[in-house]
Amino acid sequence: MQNQEKILKKIKQFALSHKKIRLVTLEGSRVNKRAKKDKYQDYDISFFSKN
Repeated sequence: MQNQEKILKKIKQFALSHKKIRLVTLEGSRVNKRAKKDKYQDYDISFFSKN
């Protein structure tokens, strides 16, 4: 299992390598300070692109 920093770095690298991607957001429990942390948390990501 990779740590959060490595996963977020991979997501950023992916977005930067695709010219049409303009914005990447992270939602859900990973950005909610009230959410309890556990080993089953996933990554809720949105990619926004231009046409």
